[in-house]
Parts: sequence; structure tokens; C-alpha cells
Amino acid sequence: MGRDTDSRQRQVSRAASHSHCACLAVIGDEILSGKVADVNTHFAAQALHALGWRLQRVAIVPDDVDAIARWRGVRGLRVEG
Repeated sequence: MGRDTDSRQRQVSRAASHSHCACLAVIGDEILSGKVADVNTHFAAQALHALGWRLQRVAIVPDDVDAIARWRGVRGLRVEG
């Protein structure tokens, strides 16, 4: 019985550690051209990590309404646990 309980606790713990995942879209032609350094991703990753979230994907998207609308974000991501 103790072994089953330990196994279940590990499964719950593993699931909890992966329950909060984030994707970040950085929007800006100035980032893509290299004119401006992206400091927001670093800041967001640290803040999310401090809250127990895992940053799973970052995309840099041009300043184009259609490109922003096409960005898929979290679609297609699978959280593995």
C-alpha cells in the first residue's frame, strides 16, 4: 500500500509541475531586424519561473495584423508529464 501511495504522489507532483505552461509572442519588426534587443522575453521567463510556470515557446512575430492573427501560440503544444 505504501508503494502505491508513493507512486501516486509522484504522479500528482509531476502533473502539478507541468500544469502551468506559457507561450509568449514578442511582436515587433524592430526585434526581427536587430535594431532593438528583446529584453522582455528574459523578464517574462524569470517572472513566470518564479510563479511556477514553464515558458514552453517564444515566437517573434512581425508588426503585421495578419501575421499576428496567424500565430498559433499554444495550439499544437502537448504538455508531457
